[in-house]
Amino acid sequence: MERLNGLLLKKARELPMLPGVYLMRDGARNIVYIGKAKILKNRVPSYFVSSSKHSDKILRMLEIVTDFDFIVTKSEYEALVLECSLIKRHQPKYNTMLKDDKGYSYIAIGRSKDEWNKIQPVKKKQNDNNSYIGPFVSSAVAVTLCDQINQIFKLPCCARKLLKKSFTRPCLNYYINRCGAPCARKVEEEEYEKTLKKATQVLDGNKKRVLKELRNEMVKFADELEFEKAAKIRDVIKAIQKLKGNQHVVLKQKVTCDVFGFVFSPQNFFGTVLSFADGVLAESKGLRSVGESVDKSISQLLVQYYTSRESVPEYVVIERDELDLALVAKFLKKRDEKFKGIVLVEEEIVLSIQAGEEVLKKPVTTHKHAWQAIHAMAKNNAAQQALLDEKADCTKTLLSLMQLLKLKNIPELIEVYDISNIADTAIVGSMVTFRHGEAQKSGYRRFKIKSLVAQDDYGSMREVIFRRFKNYIKQNSDEGTGANFKERPDLVLIDGGKQHVSVVKNVLDDLGLDIDVAGLTKNEKHRTKSIVFGKQEISLKGELLNMVTRMQDEAHRFAITYARHVHKNIAFDGV
Repeated sequence: MERLNGLLLKKARELPMLPGVYLMRDGARNIVYIGKAKILKNRVPSYFVSSSKHSDKILRMLEIVTDFDFIVTKSEYEALVLECSLIKRHQPKYNTMLKDDKGYSYIAIGRSKDEWNKIQPVKKKQNDNNSYIGPFVSSAVAVTLCDQINQIFKLPCCARKLLKKSFTRPCLNYYINRCGAPCARKVEEEEYEKTLKKATQVLDGNKKRVLKELRNEMVKFADELEFEKAAKIRDVIKAIQKLKGNQHVVLKQKVTCDVFGFVFSPQNFFGTVLSFADGVLAESKGLRSVGESVDKSISQLLVQYYTSRESVPEYVVIERDELDLALVAKFLKKRDEKFKGIVLVEEEIVLSIQAGEEVLKKPVTTHKHAWQAIHAMAKNNAAQQALLDEKADCTKTLLSLMQLLKLKNIPELIEVYDISNIADTAIVGSMVTFRHGEAQKSGYRRFKIKSLVAQDDYGSMREVIFRRFKNYIKQNSDEGTGANFKERPDLVLIDGGKQHVSVVKNVLDDLGLDIDVAGLTKNEKHRTKSIVFGKQEISLKGELLNMVTRMQDEAHRFAITYARHVHKNIAFDGV
């Protein structure tokens, strides 16, 4: 169990610094818990560290968790909406809130015969003359958004009815500057309706239009020297800009669609499929394809994906405009009559490939921005999954290195050393660091050899290792100064064979440090061929060979660059 938590912790620490939702899964891939995070990388690792702060419920959940998935969102608000939606859909065992919240909530804008219009949250749509905005997956979300909008535009939120016959005195909200008091006719009906229209537009997602109008009004008042009115509008603008009401995980239209987002490399691509059911984001899947041309692979992927599925959605949303997609549209139409077409999202225009007898392509105007927004979300998730998969591949390579050398732990921090010299005047050493298989340039260090006046690789390496780890000992006893050497590597790699390894091991033994040391040897073409560990020289191949070659080449590059710099300065000084 501890080992599994360690692997999950490692995966969690590689999550992006972005808002999103995480889904904890058991051994059967069932979702047992769903949570949201302002920053995924900060929140998810906390589950797999010290258990002293966990509740009994979380501890019981962690006993059955074997993996987790995540969905990146654009904002914390969007993560909240998605969390609510997924909890309602999947009913996870260890989520106690939101399960029994029936249906969706709305925001109503309307009035009865003798009232002014009002903005208020409601549990469901009525067959009346009111207009409705939503749905919202939680009544709490609708209530919060209503409160924010009413406060920004100083609209009434109390229980008083806005009757034609006004009250003589406003309520407390007017005196604390939270309401314009239309009930006491402190605001004229025409001005009130204009304000309400702006508030409705913001709720409906038209922030840009409202902000433009408000900025024009602010400039106008400022030009007329009515600075107090201009300042009030300025405050409204700032409040609207901070409002986090926009989200794209619950759509206005009750459409069923699969949204594909891809990121490409020369040989493969990663993809994410966001599946919407009745306008609500219900599921996220990761895809990966290797080899063949990109265009051909995507067309084949779509056919393969829907061949293995029981049903086809109304729409498939994808970015690339490929010739084969017309054929894919015909194939999907034959699979399921409810399929309507493929939506092609481009930067400036959205097109639809209709799936009728004659395959047609035409511009999309309805919900164009919604299509673009959910496609951008799918593509962002694909990019984050690609990064995570690359790190996972790197972890697998480090795991194979651990197994090859029979190390106690995965070598998460590796230091690689090399010596370089130009004649006998510029003798230097380099230290480069790799964390989780990736170069960590903040840990790079260079050494100018002080104890030697002639070329001596063994002596130079001895000095570099001694200086580096002597400083490690001092700085960890609060005695050291200068460059930071406080971290202890899991593995030291040396550019050299058995003799170099022996020299380094002797220095570390003299300092009382038990750190694994291995050497990297090259063939006659100066390419990395094997690793020396203990008394063995082991040939390398595949991804492990590529990784250590990259490390050895980087150490050599860093060393030779410094040697040239030192030699140039010596020659310039005439020494």
